Amino acid sequence: MHTIISKIEQIIFEVQSKFKVPAIAIAIIGKDQIEYARGFGSISIKNNKKINEHTIFALASISKSTASAGLAILVDEGKITWTDPVRKYLPDFSLYDPFVDREIQVRDLLIHNCGLPEVSGGTIWYDSKFNRKEVVQRLRYLKPSKSFRSAYAYQNITYLVAGEVIEAISGQTWDDFIRERIFVPMGMKRTTTRLADLEKLQNYAFPHAWINGRIQTIPYRNHENVGAAAAVNSSVWDWAQYVQMFLNSGEYKSNVIITPDRIKEIWSPQTCIPINPIPTILQKITYLYDAYGMGWFIRDYCGYQTITHSGGVDGMRTKMAILPEKNLGFVIFTNIEPGYPLNALYYSILDLLLGVEQTSWPSIFETLQFDYFEKRTEIVNERVKARKQNKNPSLDLEEYCGEYNDPKTGIIEVRQNNHQLRLLFQQSNCFHANLTHWHHDTFKIEWDESYIPTGLLTFELDQNHQPLGIKLDQPSLLDVDFSELDIKKCIILINRSC
Repeated sequence: MHTIISKIEQIIFEVQSKFKVPAIAIAIIGKDQIEYARGFGSISIKNNKKINEHTIFALASISKSTASAGLAILVDEGKITWTDPVRKYLPDFSLYDPFVDREIQVRDLLIHNCGLPEVSGGTIWYDSKFNRKEVVQRLRYLKPSKSFRSAYAYQNITYLVAGEVIEAISGQTWDDFIRERIFVPMGMKRTTTRLADLEKLQNYAFPHAWINGRIQTIPYRNHENVGAAAAVNSSVWDWAQYVQMFLNSGEYKSNVIITPDRIKEIWSPQTCIPINPIPTILQKITYLYDAYGMGWFIRDYCGYQTITHSGGVDGMRTKMAILPEKNLGFVIFTNIEPGYPLNALYYSILDLLLGVEQTSWPSIFETLQFDYFEKRTEIVNERVKARKQNKNPSLDLEEYCGEYNDPKTGIIEVRQNNHQLRLLFQQSNCFHANLTHWHHDTFKIEWDESYIPTGLLTFELDQNHQPLGIKLDQPSLLDVDFSELDIKKCIILINRSC
């Protein structure tokens, strides 16, 4: 192991050099001990304070495993079964299709088969003012793209609902339940689901992203309103205890957290994931099988089974993995996006721990990141080429103003500010932008936060040449697909209606 760790450290230094990653933390976990845990770099490009194995990162979707773990504890106690209808515990729970309302089971919340498009509902919860229950109440407006249980499509909001089921059964919020039943018994004192706790705990990494060709610090986004889908923050040392519990079939230092039978269920394939062609440069990663269990991906690498999950929120990329045949696990936390350096580390560590031929993953993912940035530039250039010159707006600016509405996100206001329009999602903390005329009835969206890429907004006009609605041509964020919005102008009668 000493030789492997030495090689891993060399790769970490290489990745930090190639990708300019401010902070990297890793831990390697055995069944009986933590083999290695260390932090590299600084908490921020603006702060030279060195990180260590106790530095806290946002775990993002790695959080999902706590929902299945919490429910598994309740299954062990006979308080719930995986096949119970969700409405047994949340009577008012409703989706777009009444059939799904009746039929969706607790298991379905965890396995990405509900029929919604990928990451549906991000426009509702992403940095919004809605609390968890308000987010769940608005899920009924999300239109499915496929029939129920017919295909895999990754979700966040169903994991939020899973957390609400835990609360309905236990009488404790998801946060308090997993802290009391999982984190505290394992001594995970630097793990929290609440952003306010970071200031108290201190020693946490700041998120970063490549924006306009340079690395910038960005806001630490609050994802508490999506709960079990993405709200956990932890250090590699703390999370190593969690992974070790899974390596020991649910037992931690003679304390049974989850029974072995439940671990087997969580790690059993539930939904098949289509295996799509990948670039030649990545052929070594080609899966023989790919599936989702309950809060974990189950797939192979070079003939070995891997049980994993990745995480991504604004400016943070994380990964945890368990290698059952080697009785080993590892976690990697980074504070930069996109996630190419994380993947370079992940596959390099897999090669070393599995003893397979090493591949120059840092160089490969450096090339892929370069291509990614090039494609983004091409998209912007194509948009500029398509712009029609000297095409004035159809209406005076004040005629575009007013309140618009999408039932998922609420009121979206367009107002005039001097000689410019402003776009304001009233329930959002971040979707605020200036609108600059582009051509015809289309305006360029320049968001107040530079992290959010620019887009285009087009006002749809009715037969009387009055605004009827809004269409967005807006690049998606990691968990936000703007194409799901259906924005219509509010009609002012005696009482406002939309």
